[in-house]
Amino acid sequence: MDSAVAKDFYIRKLGEALIEKELISPIELKKALEKQRKTGKRLGEILIEEKLLSEDTLLEILSQKLNIPKVKIENQAVDSDTVQLIPYEIAKKHKLIPLFRVGNSLTIAMADPLDIYAIDTVRHLTGMQIKVVLAGEKDVEQAIEKFYGGRHSLDEVIRELKDQEEETQSVETLDSTISQADTETGASVVKIVNLILNQAISEGASDIHIEPDFKITRIRYRIDGILHDAFTPPKSLHNMIVARIKIMAELDVSEKRLPQDGGFQYRLNNKSIDLRVSILPTVRG
Repeated sequence: MDSAVAKDFYIRKLGEALIEKELISPIELKKALEKQRKTGKRLGEILIEEKLLSEDTLLEILSQKLNIPKVKIENQAVDSDTVQLIPYEIAKKHKLIPLFRVGNSLTIAMADPLDIYAIDTVRHLTGMQIKVVLAGEKDVEQAIEKFYGGRHSLDEVIRELKDQEEETQSVETLDSTISQADTETGASVVKIVNLILNQAISEGASDIHIEPDFKITRIRYRIDGILHDAFTPPKSLHNMIVARIKIMAELDVSEKRLPQDGGFQYRLNNKSIDLRVSILPTVRG
């Protein structure tokens, strides 16, 4: 049974259980499923939004039907070192948080235990066996903010960097921006590149495309042979991002007309990953 079929099966079972317990009517379930198809939201999320069900009741039913333990994260002894196994971006996107590990087994709390793609992503990223427990959405979100602290998403870092440019109304030279790690702009570019690499590795991408367009830089990941749009930083950041990658690959930062090839090793979660870099000049940069 593939992930989509499995998810449909469990959603149907959830709906049947809610009707059987007379928590919702067949008509209410039908309307909720129609809204789910239109919005892409989770069925439980819609039922709570429509005030047809409380979150506690939903979690109890899910726990029973899926045979998955239900937890309150604040009552768990969350290991802060274990939390660092999963990048902030992944935790936030899929509404999950690592709780603890035992040997090669990692236990994560999820708001949507039917998100097979998220579970596979975590398994691929950590190389560990994944055990899932169920937690409320707000519970997970609060835990993410608590344990990841002031970490920013890539979009937030880019926004901050754009604000800095607007405030100063001037752009530092490329060399000083990248080489001076103690400047705000240089630190932000380093953070942006690290977030791009972390996200791509976490998503299982085989290639990262950083392409200049007229007003934006288009960042895309190749996953299972298909290119997916990831981020679109402003064009003003393109040269700085490329220069940072050139430095990591020990390429000539000043050379902008000729192709260059290189590579470097990148470490994530105590794993060393070999990356090959290919720089190809285009008419747009």
